[in-house]
Amino acid sequence: MGNNQKSRPAWRPIFSGDEAKPYLEVIHDLARFFSAPVSEWQLAEPTQWSWAEVPRTSYCHGLADGVAGISLFLAYYHQAFGGENIKAAAIALLEEEFSHLQLGVDNFTYFSGLPGVGWATQHIQARVFGDQENLLEDADDLLVHFATAAPADVQFDLVSGWVGVGLYFLERLPRRAAAAGLSAVIDRLSEMVEFHDDGAAWLTGPRLMNPEQRRMYPLGYYNLGVAHGTPGVVGLLGRAAAWDGAPAGTADLFDRAARWLWKQRRPTAEPSRFPLWRPAGDQADEKRDSRQAWCYGDVGVSLAVYSAAKIGGFRDHADRAFELASQSLSVDPHMTGVVDPGICHGASGLGHIYNRFYQATGRAEFSGAARYWFDRCLRMRTDDAGLAGFLEYNISLYRKARWQSTPGVLTGAAGIGLALLAATTHDTPAWDRFLLLDIEGDMGSVG
Repeated sequence: MGNNQKSRPAWRPIFSGDEAKPYLEVIHDLARFFSAPVSEWQLAEPTQWSWAEVPRTSYCHGLADGVAGISLFLAYYHQAFGGENIKAAAIALLEEEFSHLQLGVDNFTYFSGLPGVGWATQHIQARVFGDQENLLEDADDLLVHFATAAPADVQFDLVSGWVGVGLYFLERLPRRAAAAGLSAVIDRLSEMVEFHDDGAAWLTGPRLMNPEQRRMYPLGYYNLGVAHGTPGVVGLLGRAAAWDGAPAGTADLFDRAARWLWKQRRPTAEPSRFPLWRPAGDQADEKRDSRQAWCYGDVGVSLAVYSAAKIGGFRDHADRAFELASQSLSVDPHMTGVVDPGICHGASGLGHIYNRFYQATGRAEFSGAARYWFDRCLRMRTDDAGLAGFLEYNISLYRKARWQSTPGVLTGAAGIGLALLAATTHDTPAWDRFLLLDIEGDMGSVG
């Protein structure tokens, strides 16, 4: 199905003049911090890690939590405000990632491995700095081989599975290797899908679950979040359906998966019509309420499906997603589960998603919601800890939850900076393609 969108007006900042000043202060603080050499980064306690002291191992790398994502913030800051030192710092961070990858590529997950680092490199080089040098031919070859070899232990999801690999190839279109890789990814997803009377879905089976989840759901479950579930697959398939070279059946698979997804919506609004998951079979339906976030809940599901449907030309599904987003506005903010400021499940993430809906529709209620959540994000700053005053409330299966300084783009300061740039400048935030939040889709013919 072709891309038949009408052109939209230029991006409009929701804060300007004096209102924008406190947000711009944060943005400039972050740019000063991240443009310094990594060896000089000093994070106020409590801290996730000391960047200056630890060896360069996997937890410092990747798109979501590592320096590849931070380079995205610097690139978009440079686009808005200039500064050759900022551009040089962004490039230096990408070089840091590539020097790490030269030690050996054994991580093919999107958020922490080669696909995400490659996505950031392609996006920054081509879309922000306008540099068409092809640095990723070897990555293309590795990932095409990976997708065609079809390892049995790869998950389907965005964070660590085939959806994330597919997003890398989408960003690399219209290159022939990207076309081959994206087709292979869609083949993998087609092999893993389960067809039901009410549509199509992807099962998270026991081997893909942690011990606590296996105890609760020994038969597996259907994840309903963008990060790990069927909504992420829907987001990829809608975009792929707009591509001239999409495999036969891509649009139909999108439609069937979206129809199944709408059947999972509950009638009540608080905290979310979409729960975390649906148990497989007749297993007991234990507590599974979701907070409102990008990763899970109505707000993230609504924009992932809305943007994919708009890009792919599926009006009915776009209308349903818009309705879901509108309904989410009525949820009491204190019921959303938001406790920290990050993109993934925090205040800046809700602010950015509602800003996206405002830019797409011009509806004042979305602008108001975006402004509310950005104000709440700003009020979460601390005076004596964090990066630019921001802390993440980090929850782990393996230790007690804690507040920590987090630099990265997904849950940390760099992502907050990107969302605030979109709220205060005229630059369209194409960076949010990596989270399935863009609405501009521009896939081309195979070159």
